[in-house]
Amino acid sequence: MDFHLTDEQRQLQATVRAFADKECVPLAAEWDRENRVPDHRFEEKIIAMGLYGMTLPERYGGGGRELLATHITCDLSQHRVPDLGDLAEGHRARS
Repeated sequence: MDFHLTDEQRQLQATVRAFADKECVPLAAEWDRENRVPDHRFEEKIIAMGLYGMTLPERYGGGGRELLATHITCDLSQHRVPDLGDLAEGHRARS
């Protein structure tokens, strides 16, 4: 069994890391202080990047990616901003 990430998976990892570091980490303390989750602006960006509901079949509006892609995205983003991983999974109810 090969436990190495593919080039596409490494690119996904780099994209999520850059997004979290640039867009989310600077606001994470504010979100914690105000006891709130990232707002719709971040959800819209995640959707535009193709990270929202990424394992859902494309015919239903998902990304059609494998489960490992969700794990890479959520694990990495939750290490930087805990609530961000839930957005990427597409499990958070809209406010």
